[in-house]
Amino acid sequence: MYISKIKIDKFRAYKAGFELPLKKGVTIISGQNGIGKSTILALLTNSSELKTYKTVDGKPFRGEFQDIILFDEISDKAVLEDDKSEKPSTTITFSERPQLDSYPSQVTYRSTIQKGKNTKVTYKETDKIDVEQSKNGEPVHLYQKISTTKYYKRFRFIPVKDATKHNEAKIQWPVLYLGLSRAYPTGESTKAMRNTLPSSVQNEISKEYKYIMGNTSKNEILEFENLTLDNHFKNAGIVTNEYSGISNSSGQNDLTQILLAVKSFEELSKDSSYSYHGGLLAIDEMDVTLHSAAQNKLLDFLVKKSKELNLQIIATTHSISLLEHAADLINLKHPVNIEYLTTDYSDNNEVKNMKNPSPDFFRNNLADLYINSSTISEPITAITEDSVARWFITLLIRISKAKELNQIYFLDIDMDWQRLTKLAANGGRQFKDMLFFVDADVRFDEKDYTKFQEITEFSTSGIENENIFFLPGNKSIEQMLWEYVQSLSANDTFFLMPTMVRSNRNKATIINHGPHSEDYSGDMKEKAKIKLWFKDNRVFMDQLVQRWASDDKNKDSVADFINKLRGAYNRLIK
Repeated sequence: MYISKIKIDKFRAYKAGFELPLKKGVTIISGQNGIGKSTILALLTNSSELKTYKTVDGKPFRGEFQDIILFDEISDKAVLEDDKSEKPSTTITFSERPQLDSYPSQVTYRSTIQKGKNTKVTYKETDKIDVEQSKNGEPVHLYQKISTTKYYKRFRFIPVKDATKHNEAKIQWPVLYLGLSRAYPTGESTKAMRNTLPSSVQNEISKEYKYIMGNTSKNEILEFENLTLDNHFKNAGIVTNEYSGISNSSGQNDLTQILLAVKSFEELSKDSSYSYHGGLLAIDEMDVTLHSAAQNKLLDFLVKKSKELNLQIIATTHSISLLEHAADLINLKHPVNIEYLTTDYSDNNEVKNMKNPSPDFFRNNLADLYINSSTISEPITAITEDSVARWFITLLIRISKAKELNQIYFLDIDMDWQRLTKLAANGGRQFKDMLFFVDADVRFDEKDYTKFQEITEFSTSGIENENIFFLPGNKSIEQMLWEYVQSLSANDTFFLMPTMVRSNRNKATIINHGPHSEDYSGDMKEKAKIKLWFKDNRVFMDQLVQRWASDDKNKDSVADFINKLRGAYNRLIK
């Protein structure tokens, strides 16, 4: 049994509605801070519980929803209102479930607020003396018991009764939530009670712990112990010949908790008194405080155990190295999925999920906040067919006021489009961080474009054509500008510019001295004549390109070119 989909409506980052499909195995959820990753884990583990069985360290199989999501009177005010249509809700879909009434295929959970109270008991020393206890020694003071009660609003999502769900009880299915980023620091507790874990789980956990941590510690692991901090919070740690669990680092604590959680599901699957149908383990920030090699080994371990135990594991992370390792496992057909959450592809700030994106995507997206700050960066290198293309692109950048693109460094080399394209597509990964520009006429020549597709179809550079750009227009730059100047009316603002008037360059004189005139009557092909005409008239070509780029017929193609170039530049600069 596993959760195949979660639908969230009108709740926090997902007010516009959100659906996330899930699969068996391990799912890694990533995205920038504040996107709602922890919210998803909280809602998933709120779906079920198993009251009658405990983990190996004595915890119930359930997600402590009220410890993860607290009521916020500002963002959650709709829960207090009478309009049920505006209240947050979530729907969980279960797949491969037992064919029993107690395991419906889908459950909707309504939001509600319940009053709760928390009573804290403390003892304060008084001036009164305990006579009996003070007879044979120093005076012993009596203590006064002080009870402090705090009332609060408890935010809950409760199952909705319907035709298949006859009560408001949660599904009896084991789930665990590990909020490692929210873990209670052992070092900040004022009191810690230690209990050694059962010997039956010691050896196996020790073996996995040493493998994942890479045996970097010279201290021998003697045993694992369970810690109760300040009479409430649970933690765990290793005992060595030099220190106990109380002195563990955060990474040691976090890894131990994950191993204990997995071991708990394993022990539950062996319990003959329980009919095991898998379970759900949610790990928030699984990479926290672990070095990259340990992160990767931990993911390998979780993938292995997920298959062995039919255990659905959903974890969040910001670690680029861990995401890259997950992407490698996906390519090797392991049961791993990446769900990347972002608002970048929505006009209304709605959260969208990108399924199994390329490493370049999440690497750049996670770095976006840093890159968009005022940092000094190395220029991006670009290759064009010739100097005319370099001039044309630079001019379009200036016209479009895309200042960041001025960082592009154009190599002063010329090459035909076929060599350029082969270099981009098959030159090796050293060219994956470069930009390549092909003249527009290639795209509109059926024979040339077919050849272009053949060259780029099997790219070995890993660029997947994302770094290759066709220039805007439909012909070579020179041919396009020659045809454009002929299309303008004689009284167009271009010809009325002071520089054009002073040099007597009106439409008639330009055409009369064009590439088809006696000025270019030598034994040359038409294409060569147009190129020579362009060279002879470079004095007004900047103004002509500005006029061409501002024309309603061309504005959209220029804007599209600049936007795509900006996107590629930002991706590479990151």
